Amino acid sequence: MTSNLTWFDERFFGDRVSQILTHPFAYKVYGWLTPFLYVVVLFKCVQFFLKFTYIETILVYEDQFIDYTEDTRFWLIIVPSLLINVGSFTMAIITAPGDVESALLEEKDDELRRKKQQRLHNIFPYDGLIFFDFGQGCGEKMMRCPENAPQGYCRTCRLPKIARSKHCNSCGKCFLMFDHHCIWLNNCVGYKNYRYFLLFLSSCIWVFSYAVYMCHKALRYVVNSYYYNSAAKVAVIQSKFKLDVVVLERFRLLTDRDSFNWRCWWWVISDTSKQCEVTGILMIMCCLFIPLCAAFLGEHLWYLYLGVTTNETLKWDYVQHLVDMKALHRYDCTDTFKLSRREGKEGLYLIRDGVRFYRLSDGYDVTDSIDYSSGRVSAIQSIEDLDNIYDRGFWNNLKERIVLGVKI
Repeated sequence: MTSNLTWFDERFFGDRVSQILTHPFAYKVYGWLTPFLYVVVLFKCVQFFLKFTYIETILVYEDQFIDYTEDTRFWLIIVPSLLINVGSFTMAIITAPGDVESALLEEKDDELRRKKQQRLHNIFPYDGLIFFDFGQGCGEKMMRCPENAPQGYCRTCRLPKIARSKHCNSCGKCFLMFDHHCIWLNNCVGYKNYRYFLLFLSSCIWVFSYAVYMCHKALRYVVNSYYYNSAAKVAVIQSKFKLDVVVLERFRLLTDRDSFNWRCWWWVISDTSKQCEVTGILMIMCCLFIPLCAAFLGEHLWYLYLGVTTNETLKWDYVQHLVDMKALHRYDCTDTFKLSRREGKEGLYLIRDGVRFYRLSDGYDVTDSIDYSSGRVSAIQSIEDLDNIYDRGFWNNLKERIVLGVKI
C-alpha cells in the first residue's frame, strides 16, 4: 500500500507530497494533533454533559422531587476536578522533562561544567548492569565530543550519557530519567514532569468515574419515575421530555418491579429522548476509558514499586534474557579496574559465549585478562541475585519522582 502511494506521488506530483509530509515542520504539526484532539473531545463532552445530562435531565427531576443541595455538591466536585485534569495536562506539556544539554551546558565556565556533570553522576549513578561508566564522568571534555562519538556519549547530541537518561528521536534531545515519549502530551515524560503525568492519569480516572456516576444517576431518575411516581408527576415528565404514549407503553411491557434488567437501561438510552441518548453515550464512553487509564496508571505504579522507568524495563528484559540463557556472569575481584574503568562493589558483569567472556558494557573480549587467582567468575542464577541500585522502596521511589528532592 505504501509503495503504491509513493509511486502515485512520484508519478503525478513529482514527490512533492512526500517532501511536505516528511518535513520537520510537518512532524511538529502532527505531534500537536493528539493533544488538540483531547482538548476538543473533553470540551465537547463536558458541554454535552452539562446541557443534556445535568441541566435537561437531572435538574428537571430534582426540580420535581428533591431539593437543590445536590446542585451545590455537584459544582463543588466537578469544577475542581476539571481544573486539576486540565491543569495537570497543561503542566505535563509545557514542563521540560529535564534535558541533558541544558543541565550540562548552562554553565559558561569549564570548571563549573565539570562540577555540574559530577553532580549529575552523583544523583544518577551508574550501576554497571544497565548503565555503564566509560570514563565520561571524570574526563576533561565537558563540551560536545566530535561527530564520531566515543562510547559513553550520545551519538546524536554528542553529550555525555547520564545514567537513566535517553535520547528521544521525536524531541531530538537527551532527557534525564527518561520514561517514555507520550503522544498525548507531545512531550517526553522524564525527571521534571513525571509528577504531572501521574496526576493527569489519576484525574482522568476520577473525572470519568464521576461522570459515569452522574450519568447513571440521570438515567436512574428516568427509570424510577415510572416505578414510584404518581400519574400526575409522570405526565409532567412526559410533557417535558416529549415522550410518546407508545414509547411509555413499550417500557411498561419491558419492565416491572420484579424483572428489571439491562433491556430497561438500553430502552431508556435508545428510545426515550435525546437527553437520555446523549447521557448513555457519555456513560459508555467513560466506562471504556476508565479501564484504559487505570491500566496505564497501574503499570506506572508497578514500575515505581520495582524502581524502574518504562525505558529501563526494556534493558531489564535483556538482562532477564541473559539470565535465562545462563549467559550472564559476574567477576568479583579486588581490582576490577584491570577489566573496566568502573570500580564497583558489585563486580564486573560478563557475558559468556562458550569458553569466552565478553564485557556486558561494550562486548569486548576479556577472557585472557581474567585473573582467577585474585577473583572468581560466578554465573547469575536468578534475576533476584541482581541488585537494582535505583530501587529505594516504593514510597521513596514515589517521593523521588513526585517531590523532586534534588534540584537540577
